[in-house]
Amino acid sequence: MTFIESVLGLAMARTIDESIDSIRRIRYRDGEVDWVHRNHYMVDWARNNEECGFVQNLTLGPQASIKICTLGLIEGLTEKAAAFSYFPTQNRDEVTGLFETGDLLLFVSTKETLDVFHTGFLIEREGRWLLRHATRTAGAVIDQDLIDFTVQNTMAGFVLLRPICQR
Repeated sequence: MTFIESVLGLAMARTIDESIDSIRRIRYRDGEVDWVHRNHYMVDWARNNEECGFVQNLTLGPQASIKICTLGLIEGLTEKAAAFSYFPTQNRDEVTGLFETGDLLLFVSTKETLDVFHTGFLIEREGRWLLRHATRTAGAVIDQDLIDFTVQNTMAGFVLLRPICQR
């Protein structure tokens, strides 16, 4: 997530100071820097950043489903119910027409206590969709074939967000 926030913050800014302010507004609800205002869960991150006009949620239409989960994995945060739209993995090929380079994918967990387990940027290269993401196994940011990633990881599906870089 730090990778995504840094890229978006830099894209929204003209100076280093502006990028720091942008990252603060992306990472924290109302830009208030403290642990309670941090967007700990991706469902909150997506909603707060959509409300701020930083991203547009494209996860709509007949191919979308609703996930309901109970978020309570982070000690110190009150457990809460969350519901959000996602595209099930089996609908991936039907919605790739919505994809644009630079879009964000949030990969939806199959666990009832977790919303999203990983994130990355979509990159189109030579007719293939790649996922640019930070991975612990490689210890780096890599470009990976999107289909390979979805085959190698158990997931319910994904949320599709489009960054809106405001200057």
